[in-house]
Amino acid sequence: MLESKIQSKILKTLKELDIYAYKNITTNRKGIPDIICCVDGRFVALEVKQAKGKTTDLQDYNIKMIRDSGGVAEVVRSVEDTLEVIKKIQKDKYGN
Repeated sequence: MLESKIQSKILKTLKELDIYAYKNITTNRKGIPDIICCVDGRFVALEVKQAKGKTTDLQDYNIKMIRDSGGVAEVVRSVEDTLEVIKKIQKDKYGN
């Protein structure tokens, strides 16, 4: 499945869950993750890839910088991957 289709499905799911999210289309910085959202007060960045897609060095750098700054940054390949990220955030926050 094309990355754009995966992104659309993820954004639709996030909207259905009442999670603030937007698709990063253009920016003054390259390598910024595709989807930026806020889950239970946490800054979350999602880099969307196809099943066998690989991140670039610049994408890896930005993911590391977000994590080092206290945000959550993950590579996701499906809605299911995204839901796992959300579940982990909620578990960490609420200790479930």
